[in-house]
Amino acid sequence: MKPASRKLFAGYSEQALKTRFASPLPNANLPKLSTVASVEASGINAYYVSLLMVADDLCKFQRLVESHFQKIDERTFTDLTVFEYEDVAKQELLIYSPSTTEFNALTLRIMTNSVEFLSSLGNQTFCVPPPWIAFDGYPASWWGGNMQGAQGFYNDNYFLPYFIQLGDAEKQAYFARCQAPTEWIEKLALMYADGC
Repeated sequence: MKPASRKLFAGYSEQALKTRFASPLPNANLPKLSTVASVEASGINAYYVSLLMVADDLCKFQRLVESHFQKIDERTFTDLTVFEYEDVAKQELLIYSPSTTEFNALTLRIMTNSVEFLSSLGNQTFCVPPPWIAFDGYPASWWGGNMQGAQGFYNDNYFLPYFIQLGDAEKQAYFARCQAPTEWIEKLALMYADGC
């Protein structure tokens, strides 16, 4: 008997991903996305990206997707919707799945072979949920230092890269948009006063 095919990404088996992402990846510089990684070493000629954003920014992401690709499939895998898009002329594919189960926000897991789409994605700014939302009830006084676990992962991969690139006016708008408690504003100002 042949063993069952293991689901590698969003309900797709390794073989299905190898078939879909068969064309070699172009030699190109990747955009500045903190969570982009090539999966080419596994025989899948694609990049994997994980984005975290407030749910309101999903429409902005979908507009970007639809400006590059056409939808070819939509399915459900473990109660999550998985979308598949393609650009036939460029032989480029995008598979992504949104989830609202982590950090009280929206996580998008993306696999694509389109460097052009990744560049467009890198030029966008999606609002990362702040710590007082991602970890509801977590005291501001505990934030910082050598964080580990979920807080460390969230800070290193999502919040810190987003927050330190904001200018002063953008930080004030961010605090207003996310209804920042005073203790969090003070804590972050103290931590990042030197610009990191």
